[in-house]
Amino acid sequence: ACDEGIILSSKNPGIHLKLARKSKKIYQKINRRFEEDLEFQESGGMILIEEESQLSILKDFVFRKREEGLDISLINRQKIKELQPHLESNLVGAVYCKEDSQINPLNTTLAFAHHAQKQGARIIRNTSVEDIDIKKGEIRAVKTEKGKIAAEKVINTAGAWAPKISKMA
Repeated sequence: ACDEGIILSSKNPGIHLKLARKSKKIYQKINRRFEEDLEFQESGGMILIEEESQLSILKDFVFRKREEGLDISLINRQKIKELQPHLESNLVGAVYCKEDSQINPLNTTLAFAHHAQKQGARIIRNTSVEDIDIKKGEIRAVKTEKGKIAAEKVINTAGAWAPKISKMA
């Protein structure tokens, strides 16, 4: 899932599509198990086609996805208007994937935090990570602006700064 989208239609056939499908199943399962509503919706998604030259490329794209069992198709202007009446009428067509889905990222983040805390996790907000203490290949502590925090397990939830934090480990 990226942001709010669990987009299968944009994934290349093979491992990327398999991982996206597995991700979707996990979110469906979590949505049923958690008391919080993740607002999971299998609402479908479209890749818009603005030029005739794009059509042949996307026909092959759709064919390869269908071979992997994805519910995906090329749709015409009329079908686009039925699904999304406010889109421009100059579109040549669209790729429509019924399986593309959405979740509410805020609800999902809060639900994971809540369940992590239930399992004994301690969440420390508004604290800059300065370094990660590693001994014999295992994380032992996180050094922060507020001091050292002993930890056997660390989850990197630094968003845009996650690569920087990962390099510390």
